[in-house]
Amino acid sequence: MYIAFVKDQLVQSPVGIVLPSVRSVNIHKQLPLWPGIEISAVEVDACPEGCELVPPVEARFLAPDDLAMYARARQLLYWQTQMRFCGFCGTENNLQTTPNEQFLLCPQCDQRHYPRLNPCIISILTDYDNQRVLLGQAKKHKNGMYACFAGFIEAGESAEQALVRELKEETGADIGRCRYLGSQSWPFPQQLMMAYAAEYRDSEIVADPDEMNHVKWFDIHALPDNIPGEQTIAGRIIRFVTSRMRAQQSLYDDYFSLS
Repeated sequence: MYIAFVKDQLVQSPVGIVLPSVRSVNIHKQLPLWPGIEISAVEVDACPEGCELVPPVEARFLAPDDLAMYARARQLLYWQTQMRFCGFCGTENNLQTTPNEQFLLCPQCDQRHYPRLNPCIISILTDYDNQRVLLGQAKKHKNGMYACFAGFIEAGESAEQALVRELKEETGADIGRCRYLGSQSWPFPQQLMMAYAAEYRDSEIVADPDEMNHVKWFDIHALPDNIPGEQTIAGRIIRFVTSRMRAQQSLYDDYFSLS
């Protein structure tokens, strides 16, 4: 069984993203999705007959189970391309699969190269006193969507330090307490999103002109229609946090303060 891609586009059949066969097309790359499980991630040269191609922008809306498999398959194929040559000596790596792990091995210097993820934070800012949340319209969102604030964790930072820095950079906000809410693999191309709610302190809100069209406070009873879907970590934390606030349930009891 296969999860197949034509370049960066997913192959989807009428029965789903797991294909029973790809014999009608040529396979350029192939590696097991998980050691010991008979599903392979493959890159093929053309879309098999009876299937259709799903670009990454649409793959974000797959059902949660399919999105998880898609994420792993796409990240593994990206890793295999990215790490074709050893970063230590330049020799071409060989794929190694054992019952417990999968890695690229350099035949010259024996360095092992494992799949890599780029850790990110994603956050919603809350103002409990005024029953509102801060959302932003990023320049990269072409459909005017209002979403959470996100950014990469820099070398030497903790996730919480990145949270403070990113919110300050993108919104001008200072924060107090925060709460970790969950995570999601985000294969566009290889992020791991770690989600937080953060407590707003009295500071001037100023949108970063390089990244944001604007940022805006929304009453928790009047959220914009155009927010991320529930299959995304951003959509889930917006809905979770605002539902807690509407029910007058605290988010931050028993959680530490960053101050």
